[in-house]
Amino acid sequence: ATSNKITESVNTLRTEPPLETQIANGRTDQHAYQQFSREVRGYPLASVLRHASLPPLVQERYQREPPNTECYCGIAEPIGRAWASVGSALFIWRPGIAENAPVVYDHGGAPIVAVGWLKPMP
Repeated sequence: ATSNKITESVNTLRTEPPLETQIANGRTDQHAYQQFSREVRGYPLASVLRHASLPPLVQERYQREPPNTECYCGIAEPIGRAWASVGSALFIWRPGIAENAPVVYDHGGAPIVAVGWLKPMP
């Protein structure tokens, strides 16, 4: 009985189109996705203050990496810094200052996917 169920499951998987095809052919109105508001109590969740390019050092590193390299970026507002990670390298700089070169930390291991800031202990 168990081998019949496994055979049925395998046959079902063989007849279904590949996941990429299912995603490409899917439509969002076929799903019950919740639509999120861009405002909370009348205030925008996010707004664009200004656009800024990544520093040339970050862009150069990004161009040298393979296409599937994980890259992330963000703003550390409390300390007035921006950050970007390209694979295992972390870049931190002050945005809006053209001649400010980023500080680079590269541990050569797993990709950096998040950055957190801690207040120093007194």
